[in-house]
Amino acid sequence: MQDLDKYQFEIRELSAEEGGGFLVSYPDFDECVADGETRKEALQNGRQALADVIAALKEAGLPIPRPKQNPFDVLARHAIEESRAGKTVTLEDFEQRMKKKVSRESSGKAVKGLKRA
Repeated sequence: MQDLDKYQFEIRELSAEEGGGFLVSYPDFDECVADGETRKEALQNGRQALADVIAALKEAGLPIPRPKQNPFDVLARHAIEESRAGKTVTLEDFEQRMKKKVSRESSGKAVKGLKRA
């Protein structure tokens, strides 16, 4: 079974015109959305919807998307490891690393769109 906690989700409040409540979606799965009257209910419904989508993909023999890594999570884990190793990790160090990582990812995306002559 997949570790559902590794998948990022988005939650937003629905307007009165949309029926109110909250909507949960999973960027790794276009077809996976759920709602609920409260945040808690929407998250519970979203988690069940994610499990159902993964089960349906498995049953159909289709590939299951791997969870995308959030760069903030990666850097936070690195800072925790350094801290456990006895190194001092300042907020400035962390912010600088975050800027470098975002900059590298941005430049990589720009390069992907170029075609060779």
